[in-house]
Amino acid sequence: MIPNDFTVTIADWSNDADREACKAVREQVFIGEQQVASEDEWDEFDEKSRHVLARDAQGQPVGTGRLTPNAMIGRMAVVRDWRGRQVGAVMLDTLIEQARALAYPSVEIHAQVQAVPFYAGFGFTAFGDEYDECNIRHVSMRLDLPPLQAPPRAAPPPRPDVRNVAVESREQAMEETLALIAAARRDLYIYTRDLDPALLDTEVALDALKRLAIGGHATIRIIIQEPQQPLRRGHRLIALTQRLSSVFAVRTPVQVNELVQSLVTLQKFASADEIAVKADLAADLPSYDVPEVDYGLGGSFYLRGSAGLNWHWAPTVYQPNDPVAAYGGVDILRKRYGIEPIAVTGPSTDNAVGVQIIQEQLKVPAFNALSAGAALGDSIIQSLGLKQARPLDRAANE
Repeated sequence: MIPNDFTVTIADWSNDADREACKAVREQVFIGEQQVASEDEWDEFDEKSRHVLARDAQGQPVGTGRLTPNAMIGRMAVVRDWRGRQVGAVMLDTLIEQARALAYPSVEIHAQVQAVPFYAGFGFTAFGDEYDECNIRHVSMRLDLPPLQAPPRAAPPPRPDVRNVAVESREQAMEETLALIAAARRDLYIYTRDLDPALLDTEVALDALKRLAIGGHATIRIIIQEPQQPLRRGHRLIALTQRLSSVFAVRTPVQVNELVQSLVTLQKFASADEIAVKADLAADLPSYDVPEVDYGLGGSFYLRGSAGLNWHWAPTVYQPNDPVAAYGGVDILRKRYGIEPIAVTGPSTDNAVGVQIIQEQLKVPAFNALSAGAALGDSIIQSLGLKQARPLDRAANE
């Protein structure tokens, strides 16, 4: 039966109440009952050790013990009235678990001879000869602590099939959009210039989004580049996001470098549960494919369309973790998919060496989005062929 008439907690020796409670138990047991000299009871390890403290239901201290930095369990004491009631067992279990958490390969204890069977029950084994310590017979015991095994990791979900859809009409765009919304189970990402009213302010699209939102499992994230027009028109999707604000997350990038970070974030998906419906940045942008290529390089579903339909995506901005990943990823993009990335950013550009390797060996512009956000934004704007760049707050990148 699990004891419920006492508690065992980690005690803080620097806390006056905890320290005095531990000392009260040790004074009663060791100094009072076992006649240990006071100068032998207290040592420099008390301030450095992890202590446990047992209290009864009224909060009175009834047991204590400690684990020293040199992996020694000691000063195990339980007041007379509480012996034989599992207090010592729970304290010892707690100290052993503390040692495991600290990755100690083993713990030792100087066990009083009469307590050897108690410690043996926890797996401790005696070694060496008996000896006197504070005029009490002791024997050293050791418990090996195999490292904790990490729980088995679930196999990654199967990679989704990549869908590259050439949209030829508004009807087809609507059909594909509804299919994407219907397929979303956890997250739906929408990037749009103005909430495309002919597509997203229709009864069928609004009904599909509402069903997804009230299903209780999905989050819908929308980034609107130019919100003024839909606000003036009274776009019904805006009203829906206000009514279901716990499900919809809507924001507007206010600077080009913030927009760039949004693009990079939206490119990183890993499962079919995360759906991206991405519209154009401006009416005069060229059309590009952005297929999924390898982990971290693309997304699950993308729409490709003609400039006349305003459903197309910007060129690829790649954000690998290191220059080696940059080399392999750019090679995959070029050879397997015929995509020329317009810029590389991310952790691979955290230092000047990485930037130099990428630019000289891969011949791709490389910028760190945190330290050179303005330069990254300028480079992407130039690659996109925008007629007018939005002003940048360069002070934020200097």
